[in-house]
Amino acid sequence: MLDDVKAWIQAIIGSGYAYSMGMWVDNASNSASKICSIQAGGGSPPVVDTRHQRIRVVLLGGREQTPGGASDKATIMTDANALVRATLNGPVPCGTATINTISEPIGPGYTTESRPWVEVSFEILF
Repeated sequence: MLDDVKAWIQAIIGSGYAYSMGMWVDNASNSASKICSIQAGGGSPPVVDTRHQRIRVVLLGGREQTPGGASDKATIMTDANALVRATLNGPVPCGTATINTISEPIGPGYTTESRPWVEVSFEILF
């Protein structure tokens, strides 16, 4: 399921991110990279044959002191809003019945490494 969600996200926000399934690892080699962290968060109990999966997506910009880092804050917010819009009228990931936005974009904020971040949560029914 997470691979299908990753493909859905890539189709919307593109390949300009380093994708991480679960928490990302911040290091010197990816300090300028934008990161998309896709995290499974459980879900509510199944109802009849319908399963509910919660997905947390954290978009991070490059570190502020890296080239392009300062401009990433606006980009990640735009991309988070694009994901929300896609749940309203776009195609759903393969194998899912529907995808709903649980929260509007949260952030932007900054990590201790000075990366701008924004978070969006979804519920997938399949």
